[in-house]
Amino acid sequence: MVVLAGMVLTACPVVAAPPTLSLILPRGVQRGGDREPEFRGGRLADAREILFHGDDGLVVKSLTSGSDGSSFKAVIHVPDTCPAGEQLVQVRTASGISEFRSFWVGLLPVVDEVEPNSAADKAQPVPLNHTVHGLVALEDVDCYAVDMTKGQRLSVEVEGLRLGSHRFDPSIAILDPAGAELAAADDCPATQQDAVLSVVAAVDGRHVVRIREASFGGDDASR
Repeated sequence: MVVLAGMVLTACPVVAAPPTLSLILPRGVQRGGDREPEFRGGRLADAREILFHGDDGLVVKSLTSGSDGSSFKAVIHVPDTCPAGEQLVQVRTASGISEFRSFWVGLLPVVDEVEPNSAADKAQPVPLNHTVHGLVALEDVDCYAVDMTKGQRLSVEVEGLRLGSHRFDPSIAILDPAGAELAAADDCPATQQDAVLSVVAAVDGRHVVRIREASFGGDDASR
């Protein structure tokens, strides 16, 4: 009986497991050119195709698998006409199709956060009209320095909860050159609790945008 059972089990066909897609980095890219996001998950070594759920003109130029089979990089052309906002995608491999994940298309150039930037005197300089791709870890505070002139308006919007970081409730504060807090914002009903803030500079000088989780939480998913 034992031998017979072993023979039957050996004859059963092996079903290949489908791929998993857990994260796409960076979470946002600028439209108008070739971008190179990284797709992370499992069983992605034989990725064949990226499926876009929309007719926005995105074109995959190449796929390059990582060494461990859990990630690959893609060169994707994002046309000038691509609408700003969320792009839902799936990955097709030789064994199946992954779940849905997303990345975001924006209008502004993207720069990466550079640590350490947890204090105002260590704030990362960022030009106006740019997007910062960053991460708020546990009890983390991220500061960004912006040069302003008197009467100039500074508007800041955080996409955090909308990126799928459901434990991330982002908060914004803007400090004047003397370090005084000009204004702060937490929730905005129009942006699903992602913060939005706008101020007019009263003096010339370096202003600091301070980003954190509202209750000083945060984790590796709070992008």
